[in-house]
Amino acid sequence: LFQKMGNIRIAICATSVLAQMGLAQGCLRATITACHQALQLADQQPEPILQGTRDLYLVLSELHYEQGHLDTAYQLLQKGEELREQGSTIGFDYFSWLVKAQLTAAEGDLDKALEQLQEAARLYRRSPLPNIRPIEALRVRWWLQQGRLAVAMGWLQKSGLSVDDEPNYRREYEHLILARVLLEQYRRDGIGDIVDQVIGLLSRLLSAAESQNRTASMIKILVVLALTHEAQGDAPAALASLERALTLAEPEGHVRIFADCGPPMTKLLQVARTPNITPTYTHQLLTALETWGQQHQPSPLPQVAERSRSAPSPQPLLDPLSQRE
Repeated sequence: LFQKMGNIRIAICATSVLAQMGLAQGCLRATITACHQALQLADQQPEPILQGTRDLYLVLSELHYEQGHLDTAYQLLQKGEELREQGSTIGFDYFSWLVKAQLTAAEGDLDKALEQLQEAARLYRRSPLPNIRPIEALRVRWWLQQGRLAVAMGWLQKSGLSVDDEPNYRREYEHLILARVLLEQYRRDGIGDIVDQVIGLLSRLLSAAESQNRTASMIKILVVLALTHEAQGDAPAALASLERALTLAEPEGHVRIFADCGPPMTKLLQVARTPNITPTYTHQLLTALETWGQQHQPSPLPQVAERSRSAPSPQPLLDPLSQRE
């Protein structure tokens, strides 16, 4: 509508907002096409750079990140950074650090990614667009990958969230993080009623996402549901949830939704190979997860490594100790 009215600047800025909505709906391919069309429109204008052009590069970067094209995502992020001083809407300095942090985490440097999230938090300013991915919840996801369950539980206690909450799209991301925290607690402690409550919450979230046709939400919820059933030892239910998630995700090429889950998802996808569920797509995801595993291998403690190289072989004592000594 704005394009037909000749207000190209507003048309381009609006496209970046629509692209974020497309990302939430899971329409990755059509949204990527729309962003490129808007960039072509910007290139055709007499002004060299229009406000909102940088924003489109950032959204495109995240879209390609979701598809697992990390090199392309980096290139688009850098392109957006080059245009930083020439045209950006308020709030996208925050968004650029957010995208950067996700790419850093995908490469395995979680400490650096957490530092970048801190910078994003410093730059965040409230806007008419709801913040559906709060920085604190993003931090928790990476704390869990680092094995910092106690810190994640501290966030949960302060969050005001509960497994008894009713579905609310604005807090859906936080509820999924809550489910993952409790799932890790269940894996550690084996308290049965926790996992049943998590499944109840996820089932309500899934029903709400289905009623609003939010495909990306459905995939994310089904993935966590599959991991929860797997932890519970219910392989048929886990495979049923996973198969549905894969069927929804394959047409748009979602990768990070699965790859960011790490080893538990690898185990599930390997099981999914037997009934031949989306074989080509499953192989692609396993390849991405193999890369994840290589990047997230813990390094040996320096002092241990040094000691193993330099410590001399133990020598027998000249005067052996007595039993009492």
